[in-house]
Amino acid sequence: MSASWLYLMVKASLSMGSFYLVYSLFLKKDTHFAMNRFYLLFTALLSLIIPLLSININLAGMPESYSYLLDTISVGSRWAEYSLPGDPGIFEFLRAVYLAGVVVTLIGFLIRIVRLLMIIRSEGYVEHDGMKLVFLPEGSGSPFSFFSYVFITREHYHSSNAQEMLMHEQVHIHQRHSVDVLLIEMLTILQWFNPFIWLYRKSMKHIHEYIADEGVISQSDDKETYQCILLHIGTGLIANTMTNNFNHSLLKRRFIMMNRSKSLPHTRWKIIATIPVMAVLLLVFSDVSGGYLDQALSWGQPGRAVAGLLPDETSSAGTEGVQPAAYAPQGQDDSVFVKVDVAPSFIGGQEALVNYISGNIHYPDEAKKQGIQGTVYISFLIDDKGKVTNGKVLRGIGSGCDEEALRVIMSMPDWDPGKNRGKPVKVKITLPIKFTLSDKDHKKDVGTDVKTDTRKDNIPE
Repeated sequence: MSASWLYLMVKASLSMGSFYLVYSLFLKKDTHFAMNRFYLLFTALLSLIIPLLSININLAGMPESYSYLLDTISVGSRWAEYSLPGDPGIFEFLRAVYLAGVVVTLIGFLIRIVRLLMIIRSEGYVEHDGMKLVFLPEGSGSPFSFFSYVFITREHYHSSNAQEMLMHEQVHIHQRHSVDVLLIEMLTILQWFNPFIWLYRKSMKHIHEYIADEGVISQSDDKETYQCILLHIGTGLIANTMTNNFNHSLLKRRFIMMNRSKSLPHTRWKIIATIPVMAVLLLVFSDVSGGYLDQALSWGQPGRAVAGLLPDETSSAGTEGVQPAAYAPQGQDDSVFVKVDVAPSFIGGQEALVNYISGNIHYPDEAKKQGIQGTVYISFLIDDKGKVTNGKVLRGIGSGCDEEALRVIMSMPDWDPGKNRGKPVKVKITLPIKFTLSDKDHKKDVGTDVKTDTRKDNIPE
């Protein structure tokens, strides 16, 4: 698991939190239980999908000029250290903590499944009205269901309340609530650190009970008797969080929902409130326009090249836009690619690239004297032979920094060329080089060194 996976999980958590806020504000108190069930399932899955989406749109005011955007390399005059974006030690620690949490929650999930299977195997089951009844020892608590299995004591089965109990569990079975439970459990394993997935989990359980309560009342038409049954067995034990239990916490809330007037049909339109939320989340957390907003928020995935969008503006070195093609048209070998199966790579990797810059670039004296700092964006092509060509300054800061950055880029040795469909192709690359001075060195040249910027400042200043 790389740092990018951690970024993905954090984005998914924030997306889920936004969707749950909409649910709490607009939908939670409605009696449109089926709609709310769908909303929770859909948005829980969408929260994981949104960060994976890649939507190529032209943002307002942004010209269509794409390239592979590499990690920013910072040029300083005081420090002589090198580090990849982000502290690898921190990511290793976070990875270990995350995986440990996944293992713990996964083990808990498997234990609950195994317990149910062992009960079924040891006790057997009896077919009854489309259900498989598994009789539990006396004192085992209230009935509960898991898929088509209903776990119930003989005492409850032979009681006067058995019909309502079985009707309740039958609604769970017919509605396939166990599928929802398993799906939410899987998401909980992946997102165990996310407080919102636990709220989703709890809310889904509540909705299942609301739906089952509604089903029983619609068939028996005796709400008061059913509520008395709930109170009678309301002190029973919840056998398993994996199951749909007749006994559920917050009986008071269930009673409130049973007694509440049915929400009017037109109130379903409140779900439209989710549309602007989805739109914002797509813009902020998805890979819009090849990752522009992702990088703007410093959520770029460190340590590798990513497809990015940069304003193709004229600078002191001049810029002629390169018209990209997502894939080379047949018969046109000179097409420039911005999305390929295998991206170009500096021979030796990111560390070798930084070492090369380190040994060749110099912070211009004029820039030091004037205290000039900022990021220079150099665009260039890696042709099908791996050679560096067509170097241009996309955005510069002047005082010799633009020329120095361009000189070093154009003097780079050959790269491993990008490949598309197994063939080497020309690929457009953008490399940001950030010139940074300490306060003491604005007017003093004490040598130059290079490191990879840990903030990944990829937006032109």
